[in-house]
Amino acid sequence: MATCETDSPHFALGGKTQTCVSLRCSSTDPDCNSVTLPGDCCPTCLKPCEYYDEYYHSVMTSDTWYIDECTWCQCVEKEGYATEECVAVQCEDLSSQCLTTEQIHVPGECCPVCLKPCYVFDGEEVTLRELGEQFYKEKCTSCECIQSEDGQITEVCAVMDCAQPNCADEDIITSEDQCCPTCKNECTFGGIVHEGGQSWKEDLCTTCTCVRTREGLTKQCIAEACEDTSECKNAFVKPDSCCTNYCLAPCSYVDQESGEEITVGPGDRYSPDPCTFCTCRWNHDETEYVSECAIVDCPELDPECTPVQGKNECCPKCKEDGCSLQSSIENGRAISKQGSGNNLRYTFECDAGFWFAKNSIDTAYCDKEGNPVYPTCERVTIQTELVKSRYGQGAFRVNVLYNRGQAQSDWGLLCDDGFGDMAAKWICQQNDYKFGRATSLSGEKGDFLLTQLSCPNSVKGSCFAQQYGNRTLPCDTDEIAGVFCFNAPFEYITSNFKVKSKRTRVEATLNVSAFKHGKLVNLKSGTFKLDSSKVSLLSETYKMKPTKIKISGKGDVSYMKMRATKPSNMVSSQRGCYYAKILGPGSEYDHKTESFCL
Repeated sequence: MATCETDSPHFALGGKTQTCVSLRCSSTDPDCNSVTLPGDCCPTCLKPCEYYDEYYHSVMTSDTWYIDECTWCQCVEKEGYATEECVAVQCEDLSSQCLTTEQIHVPGECCPVCLKPCYVFDGEEVTLRELGEQFYKEKCTSCECIQSEDGQITEVCAVMDCAQPNCADEDIITSEDQCCPTCKNECTFGGIVHEGGQSWKEDLCTTCTCVRTREGLTKQCIAEACEDTSECKNAFVKPDSCCTNYCLAPCSYVDQESGEEITVGPGDRYSPDPCTFCTCRWNHDETEYVSECAIVDCPELDPECTPVQGKNECCPKCKEDGCSLQSSIENGRAISKQGSGNNLRYTFECDAGFWFAKNSIDTAYCDKEGNPVYPTCERVTIQTELVKSRYGQGAFRVNVLYNRGQAQSDWGLLCDDGFGDMAAKWICQQNDYKFGRATSLSGEKGDFLLTQLSCPNSVKGSCFAQQYGNRTLPCDTDEIAGVFCFNAPFEYITSNFKVKSKRTRVEATLNVSAFKHGKLVNLKSGTFKLDSSKVSLLSETYKMKPTKIKISGKGDVSYMKMRATKPSNMVSSQRGCYYAKILGPGSEYDHKTESFCL
């Protein structure tokens, strides 16, 4: 074995001088476990540790491995050689925690574990459960960890009992993460998919819901029940809604003297007390009346004056010598005050249904002699008449006149300012129609006479308006008040029905218009398009479906031409009377023309 104890090239041995040569170490394999042993000059490769399980393993120093679940080994270097050292795993003593019978060895683990209180063991993994915990061993087995009467902690399990889904077999589905089968939760109607329980509007009056029955998901519909407004004093028409009429709660207030509740309609002005002035108006969505009120802010009085409070007056005033003005008159009330003493002035307005007399002003004042001068309000009655307009069937211009005292005006135009459906309905009902809708017209000849027309809530009573031109907003020629009067929410109007009977067919022509809430609808296309499915041609003994229908014309009247084939048993020269029947959106709106006899 070569040594390298000295660096000197010469030394004495037995009286002789010896010569040393430095050793040159050969290179070692870079992948080997290289170490220099004691007494050696050059490093050497250690032989690795070796062990077997199912396969042969060669490991280097510091590597560790398990020869079984409870023994692990490490490759270490001792005296220049690689050797293995093994140690047994020390398991915790579980005797104080659970019985031996409650311990289990989990595959791949050395030490046992306690299975107390409850556990789930699927053959590979143990899951411990707490007392009172509920869990599933399988998706259909429900368990609970409980403590029995004898103190033992155990699990109680039950298999879920699945009910038969209440739907058709083709609608039953089973999910991987659910125990019991369920029903498919959607249905399709008219090409639209609806979730189970979802509701939608079939039309204005019908609400449908996707519900589940034993036969599967199906559609159940409920029609809206309309309110009976025959006895309603405040009925109104709401377009594009299911029910034609709705009842409204009127504006009301309690009279301070009588204690009675008094109701007022839209446009009416009233004072529940001397300091409050209100107007009854529609709200924005026209489903109720609302009262808009203003409260008088009384001015401060001179602290040295003697305040006096007049009857039906809001604010106290200083007692003054000389002329004394009152803030109320018969059929009118003060709306503003100016000045004081002999220069005091009140501006008045007349109550609903009253105007200032022809030569009266609207101001109360003290004259030069110190006498009070008051305006005079006199009752005015309004008359209306309907004049056919160029806007088609059911459309009318509203002409008005007024009677004031013994004088009567000429007929004139009504400005559409303040004119609404309530007044239009009242005017139409006075002319034997059931419903009415306000509109604005243009191009009519005449002078404006009245504006701000309002009418009562019931058929009885009379309308009230303001005289046009006196402190009123101007109306242009396209702001003339008009109405559409009609007898049903939907109706056909026909005229000029004519029939020709030929050898094998019958030909008929007629003019037809249709109105929805008084508005003209299109019969050539859209929802109300007329085709052979909606029209029948009838004689005294036969019913014929038209094989061809053509609708033409512009404006409010359509010209309809139809042709129907005669039945085989109908005599070609048979004469008699014919009429046409047109189906409406509901059976109550079906229409029959007047008969035409050959």
